[in-house]
This record gives sequence, C-alpha cells and structure tokens, in this order.
Amino acid sequence: MGKEAIQLPKTNTPSEREVLPLAEWISNPAEWDKTRFINETTEFIFAVHAEGCKYDRHLVAMLADQVELYIYCSKSIEADSVLVSQNDGKTLGSNPAASLREKTLIRIVALMGELGITPKARLTTSRAAPQGNLTTFLRGPGG
Repeated sequence: MGKEAIQLPKTNTPSEREVLPLAEWISNPAEWDKTRFINETTEFIFAVHAEGCKYDRHLVAMLADQVELYIYCSKSIEADSVLVSQNDGKTLGSNPAASLREKTLIRIVALMGELGITPKARLTTSRAAPQGNLTTFLRGPGG
C-alpha cells in the first residue's frame, strides 16, 4: 500500500507559517473592536494552551483595556505630535500621551506574558517547545 498524505485541519495556532496580517486598528484606529479583540485573544489562548481558566477572562479584559488605551494615546500623538507646546507656548515638551503609551505598552506585554501568549512565553511552555538541543541553545547560557 502507498502512503497517503494526511490532511490536517487548518487552525489558528502559532505553528502555522503565514504572513501576519496587520491589526486593523494600526492604519485606522476607528477599526478597534474590543469585543473582537477579546474573542480573538481567548481563541488564541485555547489554541496555544488547549485549556483556559475562567479567571483568565479578567486578565484578557484588562489586556483589552490596555490596548484600547494604547490606541487612544497613539491617536493623541498623531493628532498633536510627539512634541507639544507647554508653559503657554513658551517651550516644547514631550506629549504626555507618549509617556502614557510607553507605560501602557509595558503593561500590555506583561499581561500577554501572564496569559502565555507572547512569543517568549510560548517558547518556554513545555507544549510549545519540547526539550531538545535547539531549545536549550535558544535559551542561551545557563538555559
């Protein structure tokens, strides 16, 4: 008997090799949809980890809020510039939204790490990265 190729169902897991599409809100912030983001994130968590905890929904909601704040700050920076006039127009200074956006980005990455959905977090999970020479090498010295 000849060997037949097994067709695996197409899934939205990190193992698929495809070009990542831009998030819709990058070019058009009005496209941001918090509910869609929460649904996509939840689906991704289940695809990556094959399980979830009902309390993760709170972290996902906080992540969505932080992404929304990040987008708001980006819109503010785009509208007002990175530098804004201060002291009744006497000086130029950094737009406060830039600092807030930077802090928000740190919180976004931290929340994604807690949920195990950053590339680094996926690499360190036993399911996503079986122990082997390549994994040890990628972890670096002491890994």
